[in-house]
Amino acid sequence: MNQNNSCQYHPDTLTINAFAAGTIDTAEGLCIASHVQQCAECKHQLNQLETVGESFFMQPSQVLIAKGAKEGALKAIRQAKQVKPAPRTPTTSSSVPKVLYKWIPNGYDELDWQTITREISTFDLTKNKKGTKVSLLKVKAGAHMPHHRHSGKEITVILQGSFSDEDGIYSEGDYLVRETHENHSPIASKDKDCICLTLLDGPIELTGFFSKLLNPILRLKHSA
Repeated sequence: MNQNNSCQYHPDTLTINAFAAGTIDTAEGLCIASHVQQCAECKHQLNQLETVGESFFMQPSQVLIAKGAKEGALKAIRQAKQVKPAPRTPTTSSSVPKVLYKWIPNGYDELDWQTITREISTFDLTKNKKGTKVSLLKVKAGAHMPHHRHSGKEITVILQGSFSDEDGIYSEGDYLVRETHENHSPIASKDKDCICLTLLDGPIELTGFFSKLLNPILRLKHSA
């Protein structure tokens, strides 16, 4: 798929380094890979890290243990991160990251979406033993999501469309992290449905009028 040079929100440096080293949890790795396949900048950074790592570990053993070897590798990584990627053609809004082809072989329209409200639908991808759930979330164009807070960490990667909340505007490819107890009320853009890949450590908790009715359903759905 084509990559996007306009992404404004990315995984932090430590997260990208851990992903390159293969030490990221599988569920979180799926989110990072989905972002990287849309983001030219992070793809370039990841390629540089992998290149540095390969050259470092392929050196003779006497070089690896030489004084200053570790510092030299870290310096090379820092320099690699400063290199700007070459311009590329922006991604198309209908494209699906290759890492998600297993679940989305024929595009988003062909999925068996589960309706939550008239304007919000979900499609579950995977859930690990720790309770972390990875899903697709589809919000109709122009729709307001209920104000809610998070009972666990949430990672969101925008696959199609865009949305805004109290803190900013987020577009295709952006990688967002919300921590426990953060709250917001997202609004999908009016031009097209917004589809996101989401990772949740715990169910969201609605804070509005219907919270007492819907929160038990959301908790049950998360544990299913």
